[in-house]
Amino acid sequence: ALDRSDFVLGPTPDGGYYLLGMKQPDNSVFRGIVWSTDAVRNATLQKIAAAGKTCALLPDLPDIDTEEDWRAYEQRRK
Repeated sequence: ALDRSDFVLGPTPDGGYYLLGMKQPDNSVFRGIVWSTDAVRNATLQKIAAAGKTCALLPDLPDIDTEEDWRAYEQRRK
């Protein structure tokens, strides 16, 4: 996806993301983010757009934030 876009983001159902890749390092997309909220993904996408950059989205996948998330992941693997 980075061959077509400046950023690539893998969204999660809880409003965050499991991956953020970028062609060039750009710490500005992390500044001012209120972490561990359901607004992280949208805030990051807004910062990318405000910088005039493009972003490709990967498939929406669950991430692992808690032990319960880990157990659910283990069940899906079986």
